[in-house]
Amino acid sequence: MKRENLRPCACGMLQKTARCIARFYDRRLKSAGIRTSQYAMLASIRRAGPVSVGELGDILGMDQSTAVRNLSVLRQMGLIKTSPGGDARRKLATLTRRGEEKLAEALPHWKTAQRAIEDGLDADALEALAATARRIQELTAAD
Repeated sequence: MKRENLRPCACGMLQKTARCIARFYDRRLKSAGIRTSQYAMLASIRRAGPVSVGELGDILGMDQSTAVRNLSVLRQMGLIKTSPGGDARRKLATLTRRGEEKLAEALPHWKTAQRAIEDGLDADALEALAATARRIQELTAAD
């Protein structure tokens, strides 16, 4: 196949962008002692209240085994606790007091990263990025 016939791979572009922005946020969150993925989980648990592993996976767009593995790390750090949720198979995650404190400690660092991205993109580009991300999520959700 001729080189000029190849189109950029949407998946490859998005993976590279996701890695770049995760590193960017991770550098800012490092002093709080957590990574971007951990911040996202803590913030999602905070917003959702007691949330099942499956629901948390849906919120964050990850499969259940990844959610379980990531929650296990947060539990070992003392940032979350799990409790039975109606039946033996369902567990609910909530933040511990230490988790609330860690989230509060990390928030200013997250805001610094977020503001830098917002300042680096004009409002139209940021809205287009959000709209494109939502559309890709819709397109791929049917699978």
